[in-house]
Amino acid sequence: MVGWSWRNLCSALALKRSHMNKLISEIKLSILQDVACLFERIRLFNQTPNSYEEWLNWELYLIFKNQGFDVDVRPRYEEKEFKKFADLLVSKNDKQALIEVKIAHSHTQDKYIWEIDKDAKALEAESTQDYERILLLFLSSNYALINKDQDWKEWLEQSEYIDLNTSSIWYEERLENGSDALYFIQT
Repeated sequence: MVGWSWRNLCSALALKRSHMNKLISEIKLSILQDVACLFERIRLFNQTPNSYEEWLNWELYLIFKNQGFDVDVRPRYEEKEFKKFADLLVSKNDKQALIEVKIAHSHTQDKYIWEIDKDAKALEAESTQDYERILLLFLSSNYALINKDQDWKEWLEQSEYIDLNTSSIWYEERLENGSDALYFIQT
């Protein structure tokens, strides 16, 4: 495997830690501990024609619970213009983050980019609460580098929330037959 190692990721994250919200840092560290295992399962599930996004929500629920977060599954949005429920609400030390989770892979249909934007808009519209608002976009591909592949680039550029120059890819791993990337987008 080529790409980021766990040590490199933690070091990079530690350098930025003093500049970012403590809750965001804790959320990232919690996910990073299990991200390689999550992507291994995502690649397995990609071999089926079935949807499995709900599975990832429950995996993240367990990850956060095991790290001492309070976690609500499917919290209700107060602003329901775009959707009624978010995926997760995590809390720690009186700070909260509302989280939407999306998965895309080599067989994801083009229209799904609009679902990603719909979730981002729902997060953005939820301005009545003092939440951090996070969209986690898990990408798994047969291409060597997702963010360098022209097809992926064109697909991602259709989103009004994913800016390939500024969006935070904070996990990327090259594999023998593809790559994984995790975008962390704050709205």
